[in-house]
Amino acid sequence: KPESGAIYVGDIEAECERLGLGQFVSLIGRFWSLDREYNWDRIEKSYRWLVHGEGRPVSREK
Repeated sequence: KPESGAIYVGDIEAECERLGLGQFVSLIGRFWSLDREYNWDRIEKSYRWLVHGEGRPVSREK
């Protein structure tokens, strides 16, 4: 599921803050960028976001 990694992000952010390491600027999961089923629409979206900055910005409440 594309949302499954979200449960770990809060923990990682908290640890980064505790260590003074900064914050995430962008995240993308393997559902989009490492698709083993050759769903090129997902891979293309990932590529366009990473290379060309195309996409829809979203925010997450802490």
